Amino acid sequence: MDLIQQYIVQCIISAANNLRLNTEKIEVVALIRENICQSKDLEADIQRMKKVTELSTFAIRLGEVYNFIAKSKVDFLKITEKFKEHSYYIVKDLNNLLERVSPQAYRRLIIQMEEEAIRVDFSLRNSAEDFEKEIAEEDLIPQVNAFAPVKFPEEKKSLPAEEKPGRTKQKQETATEENLLFEDYEARILSPIKELDAFLKKLAVEASSKEEIEKYREIMRKNADLSDKIGFEIIADMHKVFVKALDLLLSEVISPVREVVEGMRAALIVIVAVIRGKDVDIKKFLNKAEDFGRKIQNIN
Repeated sequence: MDLIQQYIVQCIISAANNLRLNTEKIEVVALIRENICQSKDLEADIQRMKKVTELSTFAIRLGEVYNFIAKSKVDFLKITEKFKEHSYYIVKDLNNLLERVSPQAYRRLIIQMEEEAIRVDFSLRNSAEDFEKEIAEEDLIPQVNAFAPVKFPEEKKSLPAEEKPGRTKQKQETATEENLLFEDYEARILSPIKELDAFLKKLAVEASSKEEIEKYREIMRKNADLSDKIGFEIIADMHKVFVKALDLLLSEVISPVREVVEGMRAALIVIVAVIRGKDVDIKKFLNKAEDFGRKIQNIN
C-alpha cells in the first residue's frame, strides 16, 4: 500500500470513528478499506465509483482527497492539519453511504464496477480520456490554517427515548449530550446561529439587556463544552471566543463597537462553515476570529 492509499484509508478510518457503527457498517468500512488498499489504479477506481449512484457522493469526496495528496504540492509541515480537515469532511458522506449500502450490496456494486472495467477497450483509452475530459471539481474543503485535533469517543450509544425514572434532570441532560449522534450534534450547534446573528446586528446599533446576553452566553457555553467533549476543538474554540466576548460585554469591560461585533460574527461564520462543509474559503474569517480571541483573552 503506497502513501496515497495509506492517507485515504486513514482518513476514512478517522471519519468512521465519529459514527455509531453496527456490525454491518463496520464490515462495509472494512470492504472500502480493502478495495482502496488493493487498487492498482486508485484514481480510475474512484472515477468509476462516481458513476454509481449509491457511491457517487462519497467518491467525489475521495476524489478531492486523492487530488490533494497525489496531485498538489504537499506542505509536510501542515499535512497533519490537512488530514484532520479531510477526515472531518468525509464523516457525513461516509455516514450517508453506510445508511444506504449493506455489505452484500457494496460487494455487488464493486463487482459491477470491475466487470465494467474489464469491458473497456484499452486501445481506445487515451482518446477516450481526451474526449471525456474530467470536469474540474471545486475544492469543497475550506483552507483552514489551524484545524485542531479531532478525537472521538470509541463507543457511542443511542439517545435515550425518554427520561428514565429515578434520573435527575441534570444526569439526564448529561447522558443525552454524551450520546449525541453526528446529525444531532450538527442540529444542536446550528439551531441558535440565526438568532445569534440577529442579536449581533441589533447589538451593533442598540444596547442589549443583561438577561439577553446571559441567555446567549449560556447557550454558547454549553455548546462549547459539548464540542470539547466530542473533540471538535476548532468549533469549541470559536464558541469560547464568542462566550468570552459576551462575558466582557456583560461586565461592561468592552463595548459593542464594530471590531467586537465583527470578531464575534466571524466566529459564527467559521462554526457554520465547518459544520456544513460550506463551499467557501473561511481562512479570512478564521484569522479574524482568532485575532479577536487573542485580543480579548487576557482582558479581565
